[in-house]
Amino acid sequence: MLRFSKNELKNEFDAGAYSRGNSYFNQGRVGKVKCNVESKNSMTLSGEVAGSYKYNQNILVERESWGIDIEGDCSCPVSYNCKHVVAVLLEYLDNLPKENFNRQASTQFKANDVAKRVAKTYDSEIRIDDWFSQVSAENQKEVGHALVNQRKWIAYVLLPTSTQGEIEVELQMSGFKVKGGYLKPKLLSLNGQMQDIRYGYQSDTRNPIDNDIIRLLDSSQTSNNRFGYQYHSYNPTLQGELGWQALVKMLNTRRCFWRSMDNGYLSLSSKVPIDLHWMQSSSKDGKIHQLKIPSNDDTSLIFTQPVCQIDRSKNEIHPIQSRLTANQLKQVFDAPIVADKDLEDFNFNLVKSGLDNRIPLPLKTEIKNIESTDIIPKAIISRIIDPLDIHPAINCLKLSFLYSGNEIQLLDDEELVIKNEDHILRINRDLEKESVFLEDLIENNFEFCPPGIYESVPPTQMLAKMKKGIAPTETIARWKQFLETDRFDLEKKGWQIEVSPSFHLDFIHPLDEWEIDIEQENDWFSLKFDIRLNESDESKLPLLPIISELLTQYDLESIPEEVLFEHKPGQYIVLPKQKIMPILELMYELFDSVPMGNEVLKLSRFDALVVDKLANDEALNIQWSGDLRIKELAKKLADFKGIKQAIPAKAFKGELRDYQLNGLSWLQFLREFKFNGILADDMGLGKTVQTLAHIQKEKISRRMKTPCLIVAPTSLMSNWKREAANFTPHLKVLISQGNDRHKNWDEFEKYDIILSTYPLIMRDFDILSKIEFYIIVLDEAQNIKNAKSKTSRGIKALKSQHKLALTGTPMENHLGELWSVYDFLMPGFLGNYSSFNSKYRNPIEKDNNPLVSKILSKRVKPFLLRRTKQVVADELPPKTEIIKTVSFEPAQSLLYETIRLSMEKKIQQAIATKGLNRSHITILDALLKLRQVCCDPQLVKLEKARTVKQSAKMDLLMTLLPEMVEEGRKILIFSQFTSMLSIIEKAIIKEKISYTKLTGSTRKRDEVIEEFTSGKADIFLISLKAGGVGLNLTEADTVIHYDPWWNPAVENQASDRAHRIGQDKPVFVYKLIVENTLEEKILEMQAKKQALADGIYGDKISSDSSKLNAEDLQELLGITKKN
Repeated sequence: MLRFSKNELKNEFDAGAYSRGNSYFNQGRVGKVKCNVESKNSMTLSGEVAGSYKYNQNILVERESWGIDIEGDCSCPVSYNCKHVVAVLLEYLDNLPKENFNRQASTQFKANDVAKRVAKTYDSEIRIDDWFSQVSAENQKEVGHALVNQRKWIAYVLLPTSTQGEIEVELQMSGFKVKGGYLKPKLLSLNGQMQDIRYGYQSDTRNPIDNDIIRLLDSSQTSNNRFGYQYHSYNPTLQGELGWQALVKMLNTRRCFWRSMDNGYLSLSSKVPIDLHWMQSSSKDGKIHQLKIPSNDDTSLIFTQPVCQIDRSKNEIHPIQSRLTANQLKQVFDAPIVADKDLEDFNFNLVKSGLDNRIPLPLKTEIKNIESTDIIPKAIISRIIDPLDIHPAINCLKLSFLYSGNEIQLLDDEELVIKNEDHILRINRDLEKESVFLEDLIENNFEFCPPGIYESVPPTQMLAKMKKGIAPTETIARWKQFLETDRFDLEKKGWQIEVSPSFHLDFIHPLDEWEIDIEQENDWFSLKFDIRLNESDESKLPLLPIISELLTQYDLESIPEEVLFEHKPGQYIVLPKQKIMPILELMYELFDSVPMGNEVLKLSRFDALVVDKLANDEALNIQWSGDLRIKELAKKLADFKGIKQAIPAKAFKGELRDYQLNGLSWLQFLREFKFNGILADDMGLGKTVQTLAHIQKEKISRRMKTPCLIVAPTSLMSNWKREAANFTPHLKVLISQGNDRHKNWDEFEKYDIILSTYPLIMRDFDILSKIEFYIIVLDEAQNIKNAKSKTSRGIKALKSQHKLALTGTPMENHLGELWSVYDFLMPGFLGNYSSFNSKYRNPIEKDNNPLVSKILSKRVKPFLLRRTKQVVADELPPKTEIIKTVSFEPAQSLLYETIRLSMEKKIQQAIATKGLNRSHITILDALLKLRQVCCDPQLVKLEKARTVKQSAKMDLLMTLLPEMVEEGRKILIFSQFTSMLSIIEKAIIKEKISYTKLTGSTRKRDEVIEEFTSGKADIFLISLKAGGVGLNLTEADTVIHYDPWWNPAVENQASDRAHRIGQDKPVFVYKLIVENTLEEKILEMQAKKQALADGIYGDKISSDSSKLNAEDLQELLGITKKN
């Protein structure tokens, strides 16, 4: 294990690096240190040090005769012998007694193997030398002491060359004479000796130590030297570390001589310092200075590594104690002559290069070292302009750091030297701490510019620009945030921030009061929006061009809290989101009909409501001017306040409820302002009666000059005639139906109401299209939901002064159906079909965009009047729906999956053979079997189902029922399978719970119902077909749908047996669903249809259709339709 002292370590590093590395070590920043021992005097260390980042170190430590040599590489910006390297070495020393480092033998070339085996420390060699000196009296005996049995041996003679510090080694074969003295030497070639060693030839003149020396000399030679001694018998020179090791070995043999063996052998002595100094002399141009190494006739240098000095007067070789390497000492001999006028700059550059601790300064200079304890980050907010116009001008931060008041640039050296008048500053930067400050900028959306882009910026100065945002003004918005808020947060963290005169970025907040001027012409009106920037400026700035531009840049949901608009270069108008959002929503609604960039917004009377939206928005502070009549109309459209209460005509027979009177008033209001709309009240709330009261009032007022056309399903023809006879007996009604209906065509004008059906419209189109009716009323208007059907197109082509749609479900499946109804009522009100899909339908249905749904709802609201039972019947308690899910047990799951796979194959075969539309029976059979498995395997008439005794849903039901009964609940249980009700019945009997049952086979219905309503039974089992409609069971407060049906309206009708007028208790509706089965898909289909409807008019969808269409079948079974 290689050992060294902290003092030795300190000598290998400059004071700043050692001090900071010691701090890192004391702070515990050093991770695990690994050591690989290369040899007795060599090892490598690897470590990890945590600063702002984690840096990795690889360090080579070698013990030389003069001390230790350290070569440390690091992944930090300094990269070599930095503070991180110091910290790792200190950690190694601290753990040296207790760490079990991993030894690895490394394979080196042969010379290194020799060095590892025979190398000795300098101190041990000196002690051996002293011992030999004490026990030897004669030089001749000393030389031959190790070779008393050898008559001949190799002498190593050192010879100077013409090159300063270069020494050759001449190998001579000699020996002792019998009578004393040396034999005449014979020259040997290094190459010849190496050949003998390589081929294993033995020699009486060489011992193992000689072999080691020869190998070291051979390995230490450069390629040029090796060529010389191999082919021209040149002598090898002493070079580098291997040359030093060879020299030490030669000295230890006592057979190493200077020039001749007659001069006595050389010995290794103690280290001596080298005293570099500046010599001053005079020249014709003045004083000159030159760096010199002291020398005399008896001493000279040998440029091994370490460098050594030969003292010929004492026959001693001394290692030189110096921080300069051999190559650096060589260059001292070539040091330039420095003139007096250049001396100060040379002196500064010597400090700047970091050599001042190795080479004396020519001038006495005070050097002040500044550590990184006091750092202030500095940023100057500036605007940089490229004079060459190669790069665009940018707003940016000019960055620097202040170390004790001295400003340095980010791209300066890590150790920075600054020349002042009377001293030199050396600043040791703390890059980690600087990095922490720079992270502040990154957190505030800045990024750093590549250096050297702008010629006006020094190459060492770093610039930081704001990150570019997605939206065009997002970058400017970030600058606003920085200037108004983030800047001061940074100053609290220690930043010094200044603003350059070159920087101009102003943000103007307009006056809070905005102006809207209204002009009206016939059925059109226009709005002009203006803002003022300040009180002193009377000029106005049109707002609509700004708003129009924003619509091209942002989606409504992505509008920032503040919108910036460039008024002039470097000057931005700040518009708060809450003030512009109502106008943006208005523009979004009218995007197709409003030219972008206009200063005036021209609208039709259909869009009058937008005025009220603006007038009632609390965020807006609007000063209105111009024709304000449209504003009053808009208020009436918005909330019916101010709409005159209509009084039914005396000819109307009957009494309208309050909400029906409001409905009549609304119809009168639409007629007065030439609007059309949808009366969408719940079924049973009297849409027919309100329509008849409206027609009667129009007739009495003599505004109705032509008949009204009412189009309804065939099944409602007699109902309309009967209701008209009851409530408006004075109106003449004609049912244009039957094969002989053409007989009355010539007498249409004699009637007030013409009743026709949807199928007959196209058949009678030729006669109907010739008449301009006063009102066209579509009952169950969802019949024209398919805008492309002939019937829809035919009805829309008919002429009338007014139009009215009656339906509880303006939309059943998708928003395109709603568009079709409004396309009949007010063509263009929702745009054309294509623009409606892109603006409303796709964002709502595909993207589930709540904001667009809200905008559409607001747009149709004035022209759609809907009252639900909950709204108009206050005594009706709320209804709560709860979904209970359960999972199959393994056996039931296997049965379900087996049937599913079997039926899937059968369905695919049927579709392939007959097509999807002709495969309904096969598909419905599959649906039936899968639904039966979900309910109870006993329902499935298959042999494999009989072995399955588990029913997850039955277990869930029988867990719920006892607790509910104990709480005193009265329960209705609905199922579409009477056989399922029988299974439930057996389970209830087993639990001894009172019940009654109603199915299609029940004969005494009244007795069964009476048994439940009287309180004798706690549970009422009802088949969906037998009891889904027509029953009044307000005694019940709990409804359980054991199996779901695809249409929620069907289930809602069943639930309404309990949830209806007269109910005085909360009603809880439970739906039992098996997870990961067809039932979940049914539930999803219900929710999709319901949510789609709720988003527009807030209520349930129609229950008209009792059949699954092709799309529903594909969705339920996951069938992919093939072309």
